[in-house]
Amino acid sequence: MTTEKIDSVSAALGLTLVATWLLALRQKPTRGRTAAVAVSTLAFVGYGPETEQAVITQFGEPMGRPVQTPGLHWKTPFIQVVHQFDKRILEWDGYPSEIPTRDKKFIWVDVTGRWRIEDPLLFLQTMHNERNAQSRLDDIMDGITRNHITRYNLPEVIRSSDQIL
Repeated sequence: MTTEKIDSVSAALGLTLVATWLLALRQKPTRGRTAAVAVSTLAFVGYGPETEQAVITQFGEPMGRPVQTPGLHWKTPFIQVVHQFDKRILEWDGYPSEIPTRDKKFIWVDVTGRWRIEDPLLFLQTMHNERNAQSRLDDIMDGITRNHITRYNLPEVIRSSDQIL
């Protein structure tokens, strides 16, 4: 199915939803009608807060560009899935570990870092979720830290200058 057909089907479903709302408003409200309107609204509308960005997928394939603006966005219920990712700067905190220096003295190192998702579509395709990204950062940062610390003697590692090693 092409994107144009999908958009027209989505628009037709949206019009059906509006017609259902109008009919429900004209009749005496009951709990069943109110619940049906609420469920149908939640199925058609995706909410995007200011702190998140989203990628809408249909059967696993991304649909259009990532949504990076806050507000209500239409989606086809049960067919399209919204994958939301945080826009803010995220925290990564490594596990403290004992690492040998070049002169074979062991020191405890605790590494922390900050990161952000710049391209949510690429992030979804490569990492799928933040937990996988955190795990990948664990592997990369632990290796880099270990390699960096083992290149220097203990006095060089703990010196009190602002220069980055």
